[in-house]
Amino acid sequence: RKLRGYLAAISQVDAAVGQILDHLRRHDLEADTTVVYSSDHGDYAAEHGLMEKAPGLGSDAITRVPMLWWGAGVAPGGRIAAGVHSCDIAPTLCAAAGAPPMPTADGSDLGGLLAGSTADGPHQLLVTENPWSRSVRCGHSRAGGRLHAVSACRASAPCAVARRRPGRPARAPSGPARKVW
Repeated sequence: RKLRGYLAAISQVDAAVGQILDHLRRHDLEADTTVVYSSDHGDYAAEHGLMEKAPGLGSDAITRVPMLWWGAGVAPGGRIAAGVHSCDIAPTLCAAAGAPPMPTADGSDLGGLLAGSTADGPHQLLVTENPWSRSVRCGHSRAGGRLHAVSACRASAPCAVARRRPGRPARAPSGPARKVW
């Protein structure tokens, strides 16, 4: 029952966004408008028999959220394979509006990627954390749990992650980077 309600809420929001886009098209406001459809976190939605976002933030169901862009400068039907983050939304909107960059923004302008560039994304490493769990993503590699050191992360190679064992200090892994998943 709870899953049906969740899916119904998603359908309702999708329909409302469709109405907004239809309105923008009818009134020729497409060239002056950018719409971003995203979320702050995902939901298990019955994956692994769980609902909501508990017990932790390390799962793809929680960390890989939709970020859909529509408007001028956005390639229709495009998909960005590079790692991007919600902190990139504000710098991208500022650049699209011709506003100066925000001096304290952590994100980057995604304008080139949205226009269809296949360049690497602005983030080589994506981190999600809360007091109970952490998730580190580098390309298609992901590690979760109690992570304490990350090294050798680049777009061309997976990241190496060190896990602290109880009673032992954390240390960075030695040798070549290894894929963690």
